[in-house]
Amino acid sequence: MTMEQNKREMVVNIATRANEMFGVDRLTIIMDISYCIDGGCDLNLEGLLNADDFNFSHDICGIHNNLDR
Repeated sequence: MTMEQNKREMVVNIATRANEMFGVDRLTIIMDISYCIDGGCDLNLEGLLNADDFNFSHDICGIHNNLDR
């Protein structure tokens, strides 16, 4: 698996976890995280995916609420 495929898989897994926790649309989270990555943010996807529930929800909500759409 290439690095790019690995990143995509982690983003989908993060979105799935967010969907299970908050009921938020998976596609919305995938787009939010992809926008951050494409914008130059060096997100620690593995750390985010493996974070405890509090830190995961804090980071996902922060990303979602602070993007300038």
